[in-house]
Amino acid sequence: MRMGMRLRAASSTLIYKKSLKLSRASLAKTTVGHIVNLMSNDVSRFDEFSKNVSYLLLAPIQTGIAVYIIYTELSYYCFVGLALLLLFILFQAFMGKLFSKVRNEVRGIQRAHFLNAINLSVYLAAPRIILFACFMAYVLNGNLLTAKAVFITMALFNTLRTTLMILFPYAIAQWAELTVSCSRIQTFLELGEIEPKTYNTKGFGDLAAFSKTNTKPKVIVNNISAKWSEGSPYATIQNISFNIKPGDLLAVIGPVGSGKSSLIMSLLNELPVLEGSIQTVGTISYASQEAWSLNNSVRNNILFGSEYDEHRYRRVVHVCALERDLQIFPFGDKTLVGEKGVSLSGGQKARITLARYGIYGTGSLYDNPID
Repeated sequence: MRMGMRLRAASSTLIYKKSLKLSRASLAKTTVGHIVNLMSNDVSRFDEFSKNVSYLLLAPIQTGIAVYIIYTELSYYCFVGLALLLLFILFQAFMGKLFSKVRNEVRGIQRAHFLNAINLSVYLAAPRIILFACFMAYVLNGNLLTAKAVFITMALFNTLRTTLMILFPYAIAQWAELTVSCSRIQTFLELGEIEPKTYNTKGFGDLAAFSKTNTKPKVIVNNISAKWSEGSPYATIQNISFNIKPGDLLAVIGPVGSGKSSLIMSLLNELPVLEGSIQTVGTISYASQEAWSLNNSVRNNILFGSEYDEHRYRRVVHVCALERDLQIFPFGDKTLVGEKGVSLSGGQKARITLARYGIYGTGSLYDNPID
């Protein structure tokens, strides 16, 4: 049990950490529902299997000991009962296949109940049939059946019935389900991850010193090509080059599907670059197409953990046309938004998102900010 809980916790942690590192190409191969299913259903197989894994080893040992004890009482006639017991196990396996065929059919519900009744009847009648056959074979060959032999044989065959017809098959089934779950988890963990971003730190000494400098952002793109799918014969973006310096404004326009968002994803290292190089210097923030907000005040949604600089804050609010919105809100920028506050319109949410990245970063990438 303890090992199963540890394996479940470790697998859940691996899946969670992996989900935070998935690249955009990998996210296209999976869904949120698939990840939730892995963490809720598949990892629980470790707990369930750990409860019954011991019967994979105990069932053969228990069967051997029981058969030896019965053999001392009934000689080789005990193998008659053991053979019938194995036949009942094979019958249950056959019934399990029939259940799997009618499980997903609405018209097969009546048939499934009928098969379930047969299976339960066989399970209840099995010990009596086994004991009857075993004792009859023993007596018909001229042997004297004693009360000691009867009670020992009945007790041991009842024990074997529970072990071999319930616990042992259930452990095998759990093993098969665990194997399938491990395969699904492994497939998910083998998905591609975001490659670590490299920064051009030349002239700034070590990385710690570089991060503390007030360097202005710079983006240098040199003849890059990239595509989302490795099997695609055509590149999503091809032969793109530009050099953005402090104070520059670059607007990329084009029809739907022309690769505008893909270009931004390549700058963020979400889309792997096949050719060329990208160099970034300084801090860069990114605003996605979908505007979003936290269940917090408007001010905290804009600051997003940054220090409050009143001059910069007022300037960003003015540039993002939020002054009228703040006048409409009952408590200004201290108004709560979300489930326990006011509901924001699409435009208000977009303007707050735009202001957040105006506060948060010195250099910004906007994906369709005026949508």
